[in-house]
Amino acid sequence: MRQIVGISADIHSGHKLGLLNPDTTLWQEGPDGEEVPYKPNPTETQQITWVEYSTNMGLIREMAAGDDLIVLHAGDVTWGNRHPEGSITTRMADQVLMAYDCLLPWLQYQNTQHMRLVSGTGAHDFGESSADLLVAKMLKNQTEKDVRVVGHSLLEIGGVTFDVAHHGPPPGSRSWLHGNVARYYLRDVMERAIHQGQDPPQLVIRGHYHCYVHETLTIRGYKDWTSHLIVLPSYCGFTNFARQATKSVSCIEFGSVAVEICDGKLEIVPLVKSFDMRRRESL
Repeated sequence: MRQIVGISADIHSGHKLGLLNPDTTLWQEGPDGEEVPYKPNPTETQQITWVEYSTNMGLIREMAAGDDLIVLHAGDVTWGNRHPEGSITTRMADQVLMAYDCLLPWLQYQNTQHMRLVSGTGAHDFGESSADLLVAKMLKNQTEKDVRVVGHSLLEIGGVTFDVAHHGPPPGSRSWLHGNVARYYLRDVMERAIHQGQDPPQLVIRGHYHCYVHETLTIRGYKDWTSHLIVLPSYCGFTNFARQATKSVSCIEFGSVAVEICDGKLEIVPLVKSFDMRRRESL
């Protein structure tokens, strides 16, 4: 049996740099008190991220080629209202609608039967996973497919175990340290499972840091265990806070990850593109 898992994170719909489906329609009050529909104008960053997102979604559907497709979103479907700077709107209903329109196309593929939305950061989900719960309810009502919100999930798909949560290790503060913290984090996850008499998850998925990391680790004992850790990139542009937090890194990554599972074996296919954010000038 063959299954494909499409994985994304941190779309942050509601921010002017977050993911926006150009077909999204919102409503505002008109001069006579009636509801007037309007479409938010996508920024240049949103035009880029939507092209990357929809292209990768199409590639993952093609990869499925009629086999079952399972969709995971590893946290932060909306921007929230804790940090209003840069928001298209701070109205919760608008942000939820924008996130819904970004995720709905996955479920319109007939072979997608399952979707899991992982709870993200409270500052971005209006608290207590509110945005995730509302988006999941709307998607389930529209498609009648299996859509659920999870905080920290241990999924078994085709004999492969996924450990999925939003918060995890940072990518590393220097290029030569890239992945070091992730490897330590993965080893800790694996050893904790082994000490509890369990097999470690074969694939650990995390988001939050808006960059792509893939580390693989084998622990040898009375049997050998091999696990992978993936920290996912985002579909959100670089905010002023992100520039400060990363000490002005020059590139940003957008993308998804596809996982092919066949007869209990997995293959990881990154669909990630890097963009140089520096402005080039010659004076």
